[in-house]
Amino acid sequence: MKKKMLWMFLVLLTAGVCHAGQFKVVSDGKAVCPIVVADDANHVVRLAAEELKKWIGEITDAPLEIVGNADGACIELVVSEEVPELKGNDGYAIRTSGERFRIIGSCPKGVLNGVYKVLYRNTDIIWARPEPEIGTVFSKKVDIVFKEDNMVDVPVYKQRGHQMVCGGKDLEINNLWQVRNGSNWISAGDKEVERFGCIREFGGGHNLCRVFLPEKMYYKDHADFYPFIDGKRINPLDYKYRTQLCFTNPEMTKEFIRRLDDIVQKHIDYTVFRVIIEDNYILCCCPKCMEPITLPNGEVLDGRNLAVESQEWKVWRSTQFFLWLNQLAAYMKEKYPDKRLLTLAYFFTEFAPKTEIPDNVDISFAPIYRDSKHYIDAPKNKVVMDTIDEWLSKTKNITLREYYGESSEFPRPTDRVAFHDYALLAKRGMTKTYSTMFFDADKIYAKRTGTKVWDVGAPFLWTLAQASWNPYRNVEEVRREFYVRVFGAAAAPEVEAIYAAFERGWYSSPARSGWNDDKKKLWKNCYLKPGIDIEVNERLEKALALVGNPKGKAMLERLKASLVNEFPPVPAAAPMVIPKAKSTVPFEPDGMAAAWKDAFTMTEFFDETGQPTTYPTVMKFIHDGENLYALLHAERKNLYKMLDPKTTYCQAEAFNVFVQMDDERFPDYFHVIVDPLGRIFASASENRPVPEFKFRYKSSYERDRWDCIVAFPLSQLPKTKRIAAFRRLIKSEEAGKWPSNGPGFKNAVLHELDTYAPFTLGN
Repeated sequence: MKKKMLWMFLVLLTAGVCHAGQFKVVSDGKAVCPIVVADDANHVVRLAAEELKKWIGEITDAPLEIVGNADGACIELVVSEEVPELKGNDGYAIRTSGERFRIIGSCPKGVLNGVYKVLYRNTDIIWARPEPEIGTVFSKKVDIVFKEDNMVDVPVYKQRGHQMVCGGKDLEINNLWQVRNGSNWISAGDKEVERFGCIREFGGGHNLCRVFLPEKMYYKDHADFYPFIDGKRINPLDYKYRTQLCFTNPEMTKEFIRRLDDIVQKHIDYTVFRVIIEDNYILCCCPKCMEPITLPNGEVLDGRNLAVESQEWKVWRSTQFFLWLNQLAAYMKEKYPDKRLLTLAYFFTEFAPKTEIPDNVDISFAPIYRDSKHYIDAPKNKVVMDTIDEWLSKTKNITLREYYGESSEFPRPTDRVAFHDYALLAKRGMTKTYSTMFFDADKIYAKRTGTKVWDVGAPFLWTLAQASWNPYRNVEEVRREFYVRVFGAAAAPEVEAIYAAFERGWYSSPARSGWNDDKKKLWKNCYLKPGIDIEVNERLEKALALVGNPKGKAMLERLKASLVNEFPPVPAAAPMVIPKAKSTVPFEPDGMAAAWKDAFTMTEFFDETGQPTTYPTVMKFIHDGENLYALLHAERKNLYKMLDPKTTYCQAEAFNVFVQMDDERFPDYFHVIVDPLGRIFASASENRPVPEFKFRYKSSYERDRWDCIVAFPLSQLPKTKRIAAFRRLIKSEEAGKWPSNGPGFKNAVLHELDTYAPFTLGN
């Protein structure tokens, strides 16, 4: 009964039911008041007037006139300091006096926010998704009245928005959608940011090399500005995501400050300048950078023998970075006391340094390693929460830079998590946030297509966009506003049930969730495996029969077309029976021992297009009751010329073996890559190091051939077993990276566990 009453309330709300105190805007299809904007009004206020005119006209076919003054009834857009609660934020207030309905902001963006909020509160319009054709939904009306309830609406977070990675017209429509839903931080160029009155920050994303010290300008004469690794200075251009700088080099610091000063002078109207580490762990290992750091209190940080990427190692590197950054901050404070620096707490700066954080430095904390399936204060995210608290103990100038909206083509319900996290962190003093969000466009990025992401996940993405304005609202109620406005009162309960089923399926899988979730695994583990598909399909047919709005129907049809049919089953590699050795298997890669005569042997391998490889290759598999052995014999003319012992990564060939794992320590699979020189890469499926998984390997090479053996303890393999092996023989895409492809088992696909060969162990 309560749920039914709630639905009726939402229907009345979205129908624009009038209460006592009504301001008539359009009556019987005719405009009855103009929009008043001062002749010298800011361009953002003028945009607010145009938007109000546009949407009133779209809804009623009676657009309002925009004038400089009016004697009678009018809607007045005002930038004023008359409402104390609006000081220092972009909230808005409604004040009615006589015949004037006034939308007030303390800044132009506040007025623009007020226009959108007033339209949302007094009509059933919803900017549901960025795509223009079906994204904005409303009912046609002949009457519109605004409720004359004097009110103030201040956002909980002073900074709100989403980084949507796209370009051209796609960027424009996605950012316009953001602004219509209350964002004041967008990832866009100067003109777009200025157009909407959003927060202005110079520098964009990762920019140490790209913006401040570009390699093309400096590497030839100042190679020492860049990292020293394996006995030489490296060129950032050799790496897809460039490198960090040599942070202990005083000449580099001096030139960086000079470049920063020049940039500030050219962008003197900006307040915030972003100094962002590059997107990698490629750090300098010169003698100076490897020296222990002695803190003022006598504490010594010595990272020379620490495990790379461990928490202690990151604290050491973070301290080193901030000792450098603080020099920039000191310069800025002296010469530009009204300017600020912003930097990322991310990768090797994830953890707070042992230094002080200057008061003119903003920290953008990016918890890339968190589990987005759980609240930020959940036990699984304890390290993240502890890290935030550590940062907050040093400075209150922290922005939560999240990944809630960077979804794959699966409806990821991170809106619920965001509402909780934002409310929790607001109570801890945070006032700024932004999140990545997948754009609504056809462009393919990270193996994802934006329109498909929105086709399946629009309700959760829209609700997510509302969270930072007021995270104390009930997320279920916010979602229902979407369902009613887009699909109508009759279909809304069915659509709500569909997305509730998606959410149950998502939580039914123990796998963590992050920005790089694999869509195929999500559809399999969170949709098909728990049987969510049966209920969703039944509910979807009911909703399609009940929905009245053509745009809402189009959205449901898009959802229907996306469900699982987008991911047809892939044929797997043929099953294997791996024999048990009749004699001892020596741990040598030549495969000449008698034990290998009975091994499961393969000589035909296929590339990703299904074509057989032209390189002579043999793989053998055997077990001895304790270990599973995989052996490679590979031939290639003049192979020895392709191998460089001075590098630390594979350049020409590698043996890549995958074995299935199914417990929480090693999700999905473990894989090891070995090259002819015995260099390796090994991790669990999410590129996580797992030192407790004990495997062995050995390789050797001659002029035109090489051999390799890898062994896995059977005790660490599950009852259900799959295996795949590939000969990676394509040159690395960039320095420091391993080859990304090569022939393997027929039908097996790199990193796709379902395509691997199921195997049993022979006696």
